[in-house]
Amino acid sequence: MLDRVDQTKDKVTGFKLGADEYMSKPFDAGTCWPGVERVIRRSREGMAANPLTGLPGGVALVEEIRRRVADKIPFSVARVAVAAGRI
Repeated sequence: MLDRVDQTKDKVTGFKLGADEYMSKPFDAGTCWPGVERVIRRSREGMAANPLTGLPGGVALVEEIRRRVADKIPFSVARVAVAAGRI
């Protein structure tokens, strides 16, 4: 949210209404970009989550595996598949 008002009550209202970030005008581009990057990252993480469980999956898992391989961090992966009607 970009607003001309820089008062706490207005920021609180903005966040209650669903704003991810709150910046007041005039703003500095140097301080603006980190907030934009955070919103983009959270958006990507939300899209990568499993719609049924809300847990990270797909893209998020691949990125985490790549990070651990690059950083030489030991890890293991397990996948459990359940057939419909069976456990």
